[in-house]
Order: sequence, then C-alpha cells, then structure tokens
Amino acid sequence: MALAALKAQLKGFVQSLIDEGILDRQFYQVQALQDTNNPRFVVEVITMFFNGSRVTLIELTKYLDQHSVNYGKVNDYVHQLKGSCLSIGAHRMKLACLDLRHACDGNHKEGQGQEMRSIQWSLSASIEDLLGLIKWCLLALNRIKHEYYHLQSKLETVVQVSVGHIWRRESFPMRPGNNGSRASVILHLPPGLSIEFL
Repeated sequence: MALAALKAQLKGFVQSLIDEGILDRQFYQVQALQDTNNPRFVVEVITMFFNGSRVTLIELTKYLDQHSVNYGKVNDYVHQLKGSCLSIGAHRMKLACLDLRHACDGNHKEGQGQEMRSIQWSLSASIEDLLGLIKWCLLALNRIKHEYYHLQSKLETVVQVSVGHIWRRESFPMRPGNNGSRASVILHLPPGLSIEFL
C-alpha cells in the first residue's frame, strides 16, 4: 500500500474514533507532535499510555479489593489515570474515570447526596449503604477496564498503520552482497498489540 494511502487510512480511522467518542481531538495534538526526527512518537505515546494505565488499573483493583478501602488513595490513582486519558485524548475512558471519582466521593450514591467520608466514618451508616458504595465503585472500575480494553483494541489498528508507515519509510534494500534483503525494524509494543504485515 502506498504511503499516501496509509496516511489517508490512518486519518480516516482516527476520525471515526473521534466520531464514536472513543477519542477526542486531543489525539490530533499528539499526532501533530510527531515529525521526521521522531517518526515513532505516536506509537511511543500509545505504548507509554497503555503501560502506565495497566499499572494504575492494577493498583486501583488492589485498593478496591481491600477490606478497608482507602478512598483517598483510590481517588489519587483515578486522578492520575484521568490525566493520562486527557493527555492522549482517551475520551470514553476519561468519562469512566469521572464515574469512579464520583463513586469515591459518594456524591451520587443511590440518589443520596451524602459525602463518602460521612458514610465511611459515621457510626449510623448502615452496612447496606457501605456495600452500595463499594458496589458502585467496583462497577465504575469495571467500566474503566472495559473502556481500556476497547481503546486498546482500537489503537492497535493505529499502531499497525503507523508502524506500517514507518516500516515502509525506513525499509530499503541492503547494501550489495547482503542478498538484497530489507532492513529489519525492531518494535517495542505494549502487551496485546500485534503487527501483521501483508
């Protein structure tokens, strides 16, 4: 596939992700930072995003699985994850982070306006209230994980097309005497991302 066709394919695919609300226009800003001096910039940013997000999701799961949940620490990790989402333009995942943040704050708990801290520390709070808050937090975390995996599957295509574009730009016949083979390109991709060249 010609270089111009690859660029058009990538542009159309990213626009479809924005139209679906999976990404927002911030992803265009990430793409704009890529230049000929660093043609792997977008792939590297995507890789760092998924590696960092995976670690944060592991920590969130660990904290929410504890007997006594430290909602302040959970909120810190959610804030960090939301910032990562904002920087790459992961719109739906950012919205899912906001849901977990609201759950931790307890601002919308089952239609009640009680603060999470008052539920957590009040002796009059019922077990059902506390279990409802924990359930809401776990549901919100599951939504973040769902959006993470959905985004990962979509950005895998962006990585494949981008790497195909880089590979086609950087591949060239080897010097005479090397069987005319092409140069190899070493790629460092996040787990779960694969590349298939046809």
